[in-house]
Amino acid sequence: MLTLLRMCLLTTTTALDCWTKDLTPDRCCPMNDDTHSCFGGPFTHRICCTSPTPVLSGCSCTSFYLQEAAAFLLSIRGNYISPAEVNGWDWKYHPTNCDSGSLRAALARASKRTDDECVNLEKLHYLVSCGLRTGWWLQDNLAIDEFWNEIMTLSIKLLSSTCHGLLSPQEVFHNYRRFQGTYLSNSEFWKSRSFEWQRSGSLETPTSDPRCNGVTFRRPTVHCAVMGRLPEEIALARSIMQTWGRDCDSIQMYVAQVPMGATTWQDRRSGIQVMNLARRYPVLQRHPDQVGHFSGDLQFMKSKFQTTNLIRKTLAMWHWVGTQGPPSDFVCRLDPDTLFLVDRFRTYLHRHCLRKNSMVYLGQVLHYMQRHVGAFPDGGSGICLPWKATQKFASLLEERVHQYAGGDQATGLPESCQMLPGHFDDVVTGLCFQIMDLLPHHALQSSSGQYLFNGDMVPQHTTGTLNGSFANWSFFRRLHHLFQCETHCEDCSCSSINPEFWVDEKTAITFHRYKNATGMRLAYHQLRAL
Repeated sequence: MLTLLRMCLLTTTTALDCWTKDLTPDRCCPMNDDTHSCFGGPFTHRICCTSPTPVLSGCSCTSFYLQEAAAFLLSIRGNYISPAEVNGWDWKYHPTNCDSGSLRAALARASKRTDDECVNLEKLHYLVSCGLRTGWWLQDNLAIDEFWNEIMTLSIKLLSSTCHGLLSPQEVFHNYRRFQGTYLSNSEFWKSRSFEWQRSGSLETPTSDPRCNGVTFRRPTVHCAVMGRLPEEIALARSIMQTWGRDCDSIQMYVAQVPMGATTWQDRRSGIQVMNLARRYPVLQRHPDQVGHFSGDLQFMKSKFQTTNLIRKTLAMWHWVGTQGPPSDFVCRLDPDTLFLVDRFRTYLHRHCLRKNSMVYLGQVLHYMQRHVGAFPDGGSGICLPWKATQKFASLLEERVHQYAGGDQATGLPESCQMLPGHFDDVVTGLCFQIMDLLPHHALQSSSGQYLFNGDMVPQHTTGTLNGSFANWSFFRRLHHLFQCETHCEDCSCSSINPEFWVDEKTAITFHRYKNATGMRLAYHQLRAL
């Protein structure tokens, strides 16, 4: 037996080669079952022959590893796989020391790309089963981020696979969406200790709420809160008032000016109503809007995390509107260079039965900094709250808005919901939403993975490239949207599309980065005509 083992060590490949080389039947090692192991030491399991197992029908090759996985999955009686079921199974070929270190090592090996369907299926099943055994949802943000990024990568590669019955790409996508929903909320995150893997699932195409069919509701009122600075953004304010600002039920630009003057006034050059928050919140008198840092200088200051008082000003705005502002069904925080199609927003609200007492937020949810600050809504794309959520947000800020943390200079990424200096107000808003357990609405992107709230311009208006890559989708943590695109768009090579410009111009609600007032007016009229 020892002689046979030595012969096999010479004729087989290492564990690392398991991920990178296509093993053929003539390289299989004829060892008995007791000596086989996977991922630990020599790679001795065989990828040979055609499986007689129905659960692997259609797969041109299999392995002891996949056969064992198939047997386990066939033993599951319900629709969920629990960590207890994974740990209670008598695994022979799976790793016996499946700890967090093994999971990280597997993630490193999984980065070795291959197009072999069975190898990718092995990787996918290993990550899910080992993840359930180690409790990956209790690891730090980095482990969670790496885990989901890799299994979504494998799922996209397996979309055209002929192997059926193990972990389907649709099943992975469904569980990703389920887990993502709990991870966005601070309290829901801890409920994920009991997270179970669901064995079936669909792409969960967003649809209209059937309760809305045939029901007439009152037209919702919308307050548009523009976070701006004067006089630098007069031209944009004028363009807003000539286009989408007329569709708001009320609109106001919120500034922080010193010397102060009046609390509110109507700007004669643009026609927009202005509210000077520095009159009501003393910290803004000490740290007002900074003049002369609108373009290049602002970008430099952003990179140093030392910029305008946008965090403090935004939190003051939400507190003011929620306590003293004009009562509205919905409040939308917007940048001066955001194009907001208010009528489309109202259509969306009606389609999904959203009312002023709904407890959700609407906007584009960003995940690319999730390992550092969690997911958060993009401020440039617009953040909209129902009135009840606005009031709850204001109540949360009641004490915080008068406790000015951090002095006058920001030193890094914000880490809590408080009145800090700096520019990343949307990050702080997301941290506040986590405390509130306020989650995004479930239908903020189309069935093809297109956002309704967009962080860039209409594609035909940009001077940047529309070409993208798989790496772009991965960086922005939008592999689940790439999965949807690849599933629904038959004529698209989705991975070559810049994800920032993967939009449906007929249904999108916001666009961003219209620094040119003329460009905003042109885009508004073009989109209204669609």
